[in-house]
Amino acid sequence: MDNNRYLTIDGIPVEINGEKNLLALIQKVGIKMPTFCYHSELSTYGACRMCMVEDQWGTLHASCSTPPKPGMEIRTNTERLRKYRKVILELLLANHCRDCTTCDNNEKCKLQDIARRFHIEGVRFPNAASKPDVDDSSPCITIDHHKCILCGDCVRTCNEIQNVGVIDFMNRGSRMVVGTAFHKPIGETDCVGCGQCSAVCPTGAIVVKNNISDVWKALSDKDTMVTIQIAPAVRVAIGRELGFQDGQNTMGLIVAALRRMGFDEIYDTSTNAVPTTPQPPQISPLWRSPPSFWSMSLPETNSRCSVPAALPGYATLKPSTPSLWNTFQAANRPCRCSRRLSASSSGKSRRSTSILR
Repeated sequence: MDNNRYLTIDGIPVEINGEKNLLALIQKVGIKMPTFCYHSELSTYGACRMCMVEDQWGTLHASCSTPPKPGMEIRTNTERLRKYRKVILELLLANHCRDCTTCDNNEKCKLQDIARRFHIEGVRFPNAASKPDVDDSSPCITIDHHKCILCGDCVRTCNEIQNVGVIDFMNRGSRMVVGTAFHKPIGETDCVGCGQCSAVCPTGAIVVKNNISDVWKALSDKDTMVTIQIAPAVRVAIGRELGFQDGQNTMGLIVAALRRMGFDEIYDTSTNAVPTTPQPPQISPLWRSPPSFWSMSLPETNSRCSVPAALPGYATLKPSTPSLWNTFQAANRPCRCSRRLSASSSGKSRRSTSILR
């Protein structure tokens, strides 16, 4: 074994093969390190300090920001490190909303999961959580600042991955928060509603809005025709959640379940995408010309993201049928941008929403 290419992690020799930090090597050997602020596709932030490791001399290192060196002997689970991580978790919980049962991220919260992993049965520090500060102005996401742990995942995702940059850190010290320029509500900024900030948020500070109650209300209205479309990604996700093999077609089961729930018409997003013409990222028509095989006039619709979300609703518009004058179009898809669609038709009452859970 070439000692110039290896280091030791918990007694296991590990080869250095271009990894940029110790955390990548730790994960390489199958050790699940607790982290809040680390994502391999984002820049290194090193704020949470949960990924600290101890070397052979007793020095502590943040594994996410420490480059590996041959000959290092790293320990990831010493008594000192366990005590250190428990204190960090207690401090986070002392400054965090603890109404977990009513949180949208309950049972999917990374802070909750890691606190259970380290058997946090009580918090020795007084509860310093701020009062609820909810920004509900966006049609896509809800921001609850008093659940934020300042990990910075949302800030870096918005800046580095999406290249939008509508949120960033504000103030300093104990007054630091994640917010928008000039404290504007998120709905009044250039936020495109992609939902990627909520995807990386480890707590319930940023969650995607769901319209499940609106959908059930529409299903209970006998004078409303309720349609739904299913995205391919959702079919795959449902199959995995229910234990089906990858590649197994679950669309038939999904359609049967939706029929039992009361949906009148069910569409496949893949089919809807056929007549959709991709457009530049700026606001532009959803399609350049209506499909020739539709014998109806389609109202003009603008979309930020050029998605086929509105097409099933237009396909159901049959002016000769009075029952279709009130159509509720739902969509089960991972794309949050589609909420920006503005769908309207003269003389017709139309609504569009998304099922996200």
